[in-house]
Amino acid sequence: MRLELQDCAAQRDSYHDALIAAENRFERSLSGTVVALEARAPPGKGASNGEKEDTQRKPSSPAVSGSVHWWEF
Repeated sequence: MRLELQDCAAQRDSYHDALIAAENRFERSLSGTVVALEARAPPGKGASNGEKEDTQRKPSSPAVSGSVHWWEF
């Protein structure tokens, strides 16, 4: 019974992490910066990759002062 509870807790944590990642991707997709960058992207890149691109994405962390260059915007 205790092992089943631990398995349920681990599965819950996994689902929670997946939910947080999905919410972050959704919020970023609504970002004005993301919309502007996607509008500037060359045709045929981005949407055609679909799920493959989503599986390769990793949550970004906040930029550390001095580590982001002006040309990266």
